[in-house]
Amino acid sequence: MILKQYAKRAWPTLLALGLSACGGGSGGAVSIAGAAGGISGGSTSGSANTASSAMATACTQVVGPSFVPNDPYLGAQWHLDRITATTAWDLSKGQSVTVAVVDSGVDGQHPDLTANVVVGWNMVDGTRVTDDVFGHGTRGAGVVSASVNNGMGVAGVALQARLMPVRVANIDGNATIGRLLAGIIQAVDAGARVVNVSYAQAATNPMIQEAGRYAHSRGAVLVVAAGNEGRNFSQQPTLGMVVVGGTGQDDRRVSWSDYGPHITVVAPADGIWTTERQGGYRAVSGTSYASPMVAGVLALMMAANPKASIDELVGWLKATSRDVGPAGFDVEHGHGIVDARRAVAMAASQATVSATAASGGSGGAASSGGGAGTWNMTAPSCAPSGAGQPPGG
Repeated sequence: MILKQYAKRAWPTLLALGLSACGGGSGGAVSIAGAAGGISGGSTSGSANTASSAMATACTQVVGPSFVPNDPYLGAQWHLDRITATTAWDLSKGQSVTVAVVDSGVDGQHPDLTANVVVGWNMVDGTRVTDDVFGHGTRGAGVVSASVNNGMGVAGVALQARLMPVRVANIDGNATIGRLLAGIIQAVDAGARVVNVSYAQAATNPMIQEAGRYAHSRGAVLVVAAGNEGRNFSQQPTLGMVVVGGTGQDDRRVSWSDYGPHITVVAPADGIWTTERQGGYRAVSGTSYASPMVAGVLALMMAANPKASIDELVGWLKATSRDVGPAGFDVEHGHGIVDARRAVAMAASQATVSATAASGGSGGAASSGGGAGTWNMTAPSCAPSGAGQPPGG
C-alpha cells in the first residue's frame, strides 16, 4: 500500500504530494525534493508518480464522518464538545459498564433513559423501587448516559453505559451520610464499576472517603462532586475517589465551585442540558453535573480497556486532562479539564499494548491496582450524624 510505504518517510513529502494532487498550497505544485530533500532508496520519479496517483485518488475518495447523533438538544450541549465526548464515541460508547447514580432515584420511564436503566436499590425503604422523588438523580443520570441518536432530547457522555439507580434521598432531596455510605457499598457489591455521588460534604467526609477506598479495593471508582460553596478546602486526595470541580464556558473554575488540593479534575458545570423527571429536559448548573460527566468518561475508558486497574484509569484520566489556569496541577482546576477523546484513546492503546505483552499471560478480570483486595466494609444499620445536600441543581 502506497500510504504504508510512505508512512516511514518524512511527513512533508506526503503533505507536498497532497497539496499538489489536490490543487492546494501556494505557488502551484511542490516537488518531492523541495518538500523533503528527496526520498532515499529506489527511483524517485517512479515513486513520486505512484504516490501522486494515490494522492489524486484520495482527493476524490469519500469517507464516512465521525459518529454524529441526531439528538435535538445536542447543539445546546456545549459541554460535550468541550470535553471531546463526541469524538471519543468513535472509540468507545461505554458498553457493558455499569454506572451507579447514588441520589434521589432515577425516572426509569424517561424515554431518553429507559434503554439504559437497570434494576437498582432503594436505601430509604429497603425496596427495589427507585423512582426519582426529587429530580436531582434523573438530571445526573442524563449527563452520564442519556440515549444517543434516538431522535429525541439530549445525549449522555457514555451513551451505552448501564445506569443503576440507588435512591438514598428523602423527598426534599437530602440524604444522611449513613444512607450515602450504604448506597455506595450496595452499588459496588452489586457490580457497579463507577459510582457517582453528587452531594455536598461527600468529598471531604471521612466515612465517604472510606467508602472510596472500599470501592477501589473492589475494582470500582467513586466519583464525587466538589460542592458549590466556593470554598477552599485543605483536604488531601483520597485513594479510590475522584473529586470533580466545575468550570464555565471560559474554561475556568466557576466562582461557586469548591476547590483545594483534593480536586482531581474539573468539568463543565454551568448551563448543562440534561433529562428531567416526567420526560422533560432542562439546563442546570452545579458540580452535581460535572461529576457525572467524569463518571461517564471513566465508563468510556473502562469499555475501551476492561482489564485496566482503577489506578491506571485514574492515572490516564489525569494525564490526558487539558491543563487550564496555572501550568500543571493547581488547587482550582486539579489536573485540568477532562478530555474524553485523549483519555479513551490512551486507555484503548494501553489495552492493545497489554494484550500484546500478555499474549502468553494469565489475563483475568480487572484488578483494583491498589493491592487492597481484603478490604471489608459493612453498611451502617443507622445513620450517623451529619447529612448531605445535593450541591447543585
